[in-house]
Amino acid sequence: MSDPDRPADDHDSPWKEALELYFPQMLALVAPDLHTLIDWSVPIVFLDKELQAVKRASAPAQGRRYADKLVQVQLLSGDRALLLVHVEVQGCLTGPQALRAFGWRMLEYRVLICQRERRKSKLQLPPQVYSLGILIDQPVRKNKQRPTATLTYQDRFLDQQTRFTFPIVELEMWRARWDELDRLAPTNPFAVLVMAQLQASGHPDKATRLAPLLSLTRRLYGYGYKRD
Repeated sequence: MSDPDRPADDHDSPWKEALELYFPQMLALVAPDLHTLIDWSVPIVFLDKELQAVKRASAPAQGRRYADKLVQVQLLSGDRALLLVHVEVQGCLTGPQALRAFGWRMLEYRVLICQRERRKSKLQLPPQVYSLGILIDQPVRKNKQRPTATLTYQDRFLDQQTRFTFPIVELEMWRARWDELDRLAPTNPFAVLVMAQLQASGHPDKATRLAPLLSLTRRLYGYGYKRD
């Protein structure tokens, strides 16, 4: 039986830490096309202060939890780009209205980031910004065969239209690809993190998590990871 006094799972703090520790590996797993465009010999820069300023300006709804990272990278072309990774860590986006609100939030973040960077650097046009949404505990929608897809926010009034399309990753899609995660895990620690999240999501009652936890821990040693 569930215990109403038991604290809720804290997914946002671990995800924020994971995004910073394993950012290149995360992109290699969920956005491989983007990963190949980045010059990884140039250190990436986490823009935490800039992101906090954007979040304050956007005034997110109370009671919601997110994990976000704004990262500056250099592309192989030599251009600078900003990557916004937004992880939805609480609740399910069910229904068109919830998905539309999520799309608007991603667009709002993008506009605020572009506005801030353009003014700060005194540019005519903002730098390239790539927005990526990661949905945790999101039910897989029908007629979707790939682990990555896109979401579009659209608003139209008379002859004016706003349309913003960005990629999303629904982690539940990876549950059917567990064997692939298992193959990638020895060389990509972010695959292990996805496996851990899927195990946690599949066992909401913490009393049933011991066996999957032990199984995944044994896998870590099998993958060749050290105790730390």
